[in-house]
Amino acid sequence: MKKVILLGVLIALQGCGFKMRGSVDQELHIPAAMKVTFVKSADPFGFLSKEMKKVLALYGIEVTDDRKLATGVLELVDERQRRRVLSVDGQSREQEFELFMEATFKLVSKNGFEIVGEETVSVERNYLFDKTDPLGKGNEEKVIQREMARNLVGRMLRIIRAKTAAMETQKAS
Repeated sequence: MKKVILLGVLIALQGCGFKMRGSVDQELHIPAAMKVTFVKSADPFGFLSKEMKKVLALYGIEVTDDRKLATGVLELVDERQRRRVLSVDGQSREQEFELFMEATFKLVSKNGFEIVGEETVSVERNYLFDKTDPLGKGNEEKVIQREMARNLVGRMLRIIRAKTAAMETQKAS
């Protein structure tokens, strides 16, 4: 009986379009200019740049380290991170923090044509700091930063998809 109920729930979730977090949407409509992409960033080893390269590869987009081989350049024009204290305890020790991440990006074709002009996306998260487990909480902050970078990458790709789809619609009409 439990298997039947579980099967029914899974079928219902699939029917409504539910996807597991982190699953790849194979219907990413990317412009031809992104077939081979060079990711330009001031911090090529930062959370955002690494996550962008990883997600692009998941979508089947070839990521190159040689700009000359690229059909397009995804430029992370500006990346900002901020951490601020939201609350303190009675002894003036930090208890809660806010993490903020923002990125400005643009997509340019191989010949310099701007496909998607500069766009800015941002995300923020709050988390509690446990003074009794400082090592674990330091790790938690890194995990949250990776999640934030993943969220920004998703937003950037949705913007690219929307802008290029709008351009294709205008060309068709």
